[in-house]
Amino acid sequence: MDEFGWLMLLAAPFVLCASLGLMCRKAWHAGLFAGVGSAGLYAAQLYSMQLDMVRRGPPAPGAMLADPLRVAMEAFMVTFPIGLCIGLAFHFIARSIWTKKA
Repeated sequence: MDEFGWLMLLAAPFVLCASLGLMCRKAWHAGLFAGVGSAGLYAAQLYSMQLDMVRRGPPAPGAMLADPLRVAMEAFMVTFPIGLCIGLAFHFIARSIWTKKA
């Protein structure tokens, strides 16, 4: 059950933003809202986690410091297309349910 809980926690922003995107009638509105929303939530969370781990002293010779903003933007660029796809999938599923068949 522990793995299922982590999977639900990982999928929650995508599903939440895609569900809110169902209120939009146009497909690109729903996909864009879900993509930006879920990627923004992940980037904000990762940025806040990385901000607490920033090294305050000088780096070791040859080591590079990770910039929290850069790490958050990399997470945004990875999760944005996933959010777009999930938002569009939710939109098309809802659209097929809404369409009345004679």
